[in-house]
Amino acid sequence: MKRFFRWAAILFSAVFVLAGCASGPSGAGWITLIDGESGLQNWNRTGDGNWRATGGAIQIDGKTNKDAAFLYSKNSYTDFEMFVEWWADEDANSGVFYRITNTKTINTKGGYEVQIFDKNPPFPTASLVNVTKAAPTFKAGGKWNTFDISVKGPRMIIKMNGEQAVDVNNSVFPTGPIGLQYNAGTVKFRKLMIRPL
Repeated sequence: MKRFFRWAAILFSAVFVLAGCASGPSGAGWITLIDGESGLQNWNRTGDGNWRATGGAIQIDGKTNKDAAFLYSKNSYTDFEMFVEWWADEDANSGVFYRITNTKTINTKGGYEVQIFDKNPPFPTASLVNVTKAAPTFKAGGKWNTFDISVKGPRMIIKMNGEQAVDVNNSVFPTGPIGLQYNAGTVKFRKLMIRPL
């Protein structure tokens, strides 16, 4: 019997490690917009993406036209900290946007995008698209990852899996909603929390 419980404990630990932990940051002021399969009601949609709650996350793996599909927040944010836990396959083309200035046409001409796209050499995963390339180079495909994004005035710091990718000053876009973009592949968002500063 002791052997059974020992093996059960080992198996439980292994499953926990493989599944990952989506606890996110703690402390006052954090707003949870995605928590596992919960949170789609916190977002507006644009584009024709098949966003849905399944498998412990908000997932998308298809759209019906060439335009990107988005979830974008109902509130605007200027200065903030944001935590995002996400998974992408090898072919995924996605991103986390913030300070979106036009929710009718969301792109990098009207907001900042933290890239989720390993196969984009100019601005690969964790880069701030059209602003600065991530250093070092990160690979996201096929595993759970995290972004920690800190934005205060013109200064923007992006960490991927706890490692700094970007530290830059840019003041083109002052404020606006945050957004989750989809272009290709399979992408899942398991946790998204934001704390206005």
